[in-house]
Amino acid sequence: MKKRYQLEYSGASRMVIEVDHAVFTDAHFKECSDFWSNKPDFKDWLGMVYLIVLRESIASFSGVASLREGREEGFPKMDGSEGIDILSFEGFEFDDFEIDCREAA
Repeated sequence: MKKRYQLEYSGASRMVIEVDHAVFTDAHFKECSDFWSNKPDFKDWLGMVYLIVLRESIASFSGVASLREGREEGFPKMDGSEGIDILSFEGFEFDDFEIDCREAA
């Protein structure tokens, strides 16, 4: 059964992930969760995926590439082949000219 999950950051960024739970089973997720010392539940694990995409989108033009290509340690390939697919990502624009630097008192 396929389910879609939407993750959002403060109304400024959004990502949709589709998970085919017939392929990406509880056992498969347990392997991914057990990789991490904090053993995240599924919701927290999806949050970790989203944080990677946000981080990568600031550092490069393609925030989802490393996950889709399976280059992130502790995560499966997210191109649909392993039952999980990043359908969309709407990032926010980081403008370095908007950084405000002031002397602190």
